[in-house]
Amino acid sequence: MEERIRIFFWALGGGAFFGVVGALFGALAGALARASGKAAGAFLGEVVARTLERARQRRLSPRAAGAVTGAADGALFLAVLGSLVGVIAGHSGPDAAAVLTTACTAILLLAGGAVVLGTLAYALVEAGVWTVAGMFLGAMLGALAGASLAAGDGLFYGTLAGILLGALAAFLSRGRPCHTLTAEEELPAEEDSRPADC
Repeated sequence: MEERIRIFFWALGGGAFFGVVGALFGALAGALARASGKAAGAFLGEVVARTLERARQRRLSPRAAGAVTGAADGALFLAVLGSLVGVIAGHSGPDAAAVLTTACTAILLLAGGAVVLGTLAYALVEAGVWTVAGMFLGAMLGALAGASLAAGDGLFYGTLAGILLGALAAFLSRGRPCHTLTAEEELPAEEDSRPADC
């Protein structure tokens, strides 16, 4: 009986941690997807969003609806996965804490890496093709410099530094985009300067 209770608490801990990570990542992904005009969320997320709208008696904005649906779907998916990992950890005996800690660290790094790479991809799309060219050129020059200075380790760090410096240089060197005046911003037509009694 004590063994089952111990496994239950390991499963509960794994599900709770994974569920929080899934909710945070899902909310961010869902909000960004809806903001760009794409549909996001599965059945559970849509049900949660509609229930929340009924409770508030007001519709959610597209970004908020995406965040709610993404958080619900992400929390459910990763909570189930985390519970399974917790059960496996509970059956590991004295190594249970190490197994669950390793799995929690891995899922945290995976979600964090996805956020960083997704943000980088979004920034590259916004910055344009010259930023990609700058990163490529910077990586090549950095790799050559790093390899000549410090062999294998220098190759890695030189490439990384070159990518960052190349992206920064390309981003700073691009011209400021022209701003087209909207109808509200257009200068008003010159008013008739004649006296009112003319």
